[in-house]
Amino acid sequence: MKARHTLHVASLALALSFIFHPSAFAQTTAFTYQGRLDTSGAPASGSYDLRFAIYDAASGGTAVAGPLTNSPVGVSNGFFTVTLDFGAGVFTGADRWLEIAVRTNGGGAFTPLSPRQPLTPAPYAIYAAGADAAGLTGALPSGALSGGYFNPVQFTDPGNLFAGTFVGDGSGLIGVNAAQLGGKLPSDFWQLAGNAGTTASDFVGTTDNQALELRVNRARALRLEPRPGTPNLLGGSGVNTTAPGVSGVAIGGGGRAGLPNLALGDFSVIGGGAGNTAALEAVVSGGISNSATGLRAFVGGGVSNAATNGLAVVAGGGLNLAGGMASVVAGGGGKDPNFGTDVPNHALGSWSAVGGGRENVAAGESATVSGGERNEARGRQATASGGVGNQSLGEFSTVGGGAFNTADFPASTVSGGQENAALNQHATVGGGVGNYALGDKATIGGGANNLSTGPFATVPGGRQANPTQHGQLAHAGGMFMNPGDAQHSVFVLRARTDVAVPKASLTLDGAGTPLKIEPNRSLTFDILLVARAEPPLTDSAGYRFQGVVKNAGGIAVFVGPPLATTLGTDVALWSATLQVAGDALVLNVDGGALAGYPGAVRWVARVDAADVSW
Repeated sequence: MKARHTLHVASLALALSFIFHPSAFAQTTAFTYQGRLDTSGAPASGSYDLRFAIYDAASGGTAVAGPLTNSPVGVSNGFFTVTLDFGAGVFTGADRWLEIAVRTNGGGAFTPLSPRQPLTPAPYAIYAAGADAAGLTGALPSGALSGGYFNPVQFTDPGNLFAGTFVGDGSGLIGVNAAQLGGKLPSDFWQLAGNAGTTASDFVGTTDNQALELRVNRARALRLEPRPGTPNLLGGSGVNTTAPGVSGVAIGGGGRAGLPNLALGDFSVIGGGAGNTAALEAVVSGGISNSATGLRAFVGGGVSNAATNGLAVVAGGGLNLAGGMASVVAGGGGKDPNFGTDVPNHALGSWSAVGGGRENVAAGESATVSGGERNEARGRQATASGGVGNQSLGEFSTVGGGAFNTADFPASTVSGGQENAALNQHATVGGGVGNYALGDKATIGGGANNLSTGPFATVPGGRQANPTQHGQLAHAGGMFMNPGDAQHSVFVLRARTDVAVPKASLTLDGAGTPLKIEPNRSLTFDILLVARAEPPLTDSAGYRFQGVVKNAGGIAVFVGPPLATTLGTDVALWSATLQVAGDALVLNVDGGALAGYPGAVRWVARVDAADVSW
């Protein structure tokens, strides 16, 4: 067909339709073009072939896309409508022109129509340029959206992907089950249900010099503090804390407002409880208001206990104090349930110990109170085993138990009983009541209200005896006015004779202490004297003296002559006599050396006496 064709554009509509498919992002590139075709100045009708191409200029220029040939195209009364699809990457925002060529259906060459038609925005395309994401539907290619998003974006398709950088606090994210976060797979994160396939290098924590906290119901439950060397571990209440610069401490838990647990020294430990304090390398296991302030001190628990010196220990109880180095209070103390008064135990001496009870004090070095109430061991290495109100005050002294007993001098002992006292060194009271061992190394076995005032003197028991002389053994069943004014006494005398000293007086200590008749005292005596020669000799002899002696104005006198009896002798040269000298009863012996006896002789006498005095 050689007729001249002209194209008059009646309207131009450019429609972009975005359709989202469930399986992928995609965007259609087809659009509808409607025009009018005249032939010979009249509207054309029939079938025509139309060819379309996109250029970057109104004339000349470069073809950007096409040509596309649509054949046949039905034209009715000059109008036609075609769908064109030049593919992606054509309409990028730059100006574009559409060139149209026409021919009769199936015949000849195409005739370009002039001028090229500029492709301008249609109304909906203008809307699309400013539309928000809520106005877009269909599948979008990955590069189709850019710029900022100022309102919520919803991804409702499980296949949707978000690429790029998310900025925000994430408070609007819910139901997230990410395949990757920050380039990390789910196996790279610690999960609520646990992780498998972990290695020794995996960890939960920080890589900078900042503390790490775990919280429950917004309250701190565990704080890990970085320190040079060993970190600090602070469990329990958020009020629990350490001193500045302290490292290697551990607080297991506990604490509350007003009663924080305080770890004040390096490597100190508090297991729990509230209001507890631990100093350098010290430990408080628990309880309330306990303090271990000594180096490596320990408090096991209880309430208001204190270990204030190095290596001191309070195992438990209440209000107890271990104040000496390496001292120990095992327990007890607290408050009196009836009166509400404090009844603490105190271990104040180095290496001292209180086993329990109440109001006990071990104040001497290495002193011990095993238990009981109001007992004191104040001497070095003194012991009060128990009972009530006992005092072991001398070095190495001991009170075994009972009530209100006192061992007041070095190595003195009261085994038990009540209100007994050992008041000289090495003195001993076995028990009973109201007994006092006053002499050096004196002894009272028991009984009541006995006195043992002489050195080495002994009361085996009974009541109100009082041996006053060296080595005297006395027993009484009562008294007239004073202890010892009605008693039975036994004395032992001894001496030695030899060639150099053939004659001697027997004494209580074998040296210079005679048997005295004390003022206002009378006694009957029965003296048995035995002698034996030095080996290899076996010569022996025995004598007996009986009589009465009294003290009259400070002078000892016989009441009638004493009866002397030789019980037997191997040596006629030996002899013994009894006399008084001053206030003493004197037993003299002669070993016969001057008469020719060659050996030494040992002499021992037992004086058995009944005593009475005013």
